[in-house]
Amino acid sequence: MIHTEFGSDESGDPYTIELGANWIQGLGTEGGPENPVWTFSKQSNLSNTYSDFSSILSYDWTGENSFTDLIDEFEGYWDIFEQNAGTILTENLQDRSLRAGLMQSGWRPGLDAHRKAVEWWMWDWETSQTPEDSR
Repeated sequence: MIHTEFGSDESGDPYTIELGANWIQGLGTEGGPENPVWTFSKQSNLSNTYSDFSSILSYDWTGENSFTDLIDEFEGYWDIFEQNAGTILTENLQDRSLRAGLMQSGWRPGLDAHRKAVEWWMWDWETSQTPEDSR
């Protein structure tokens, strides 16, 4: 890997940062085409660590607290959202924010901290914007 030094911490020691890609997104689907970057990384024997999102841990103000079942719930509403978005596209209807689309599909996190955390994980983190700011 290629890296460089950048800035410094409080003791004056420089931070070391990696240069180049550190993540390969979208490896492909079984039986379908494979991401060519992933193919190249395997041919080049690059080391990697699989991101196993099916075994994540969740925490709240009480400590470890498994609420990852809400990810499945969100994905169910997401499927409805996608179907509705297809209708909006094919019928040339007025577009709306993700928040409006999720609410229409039935996902309403309200003040539920666990549902809000799931929404952040599934949307905000990935897109760097809130559902209200999306279009």
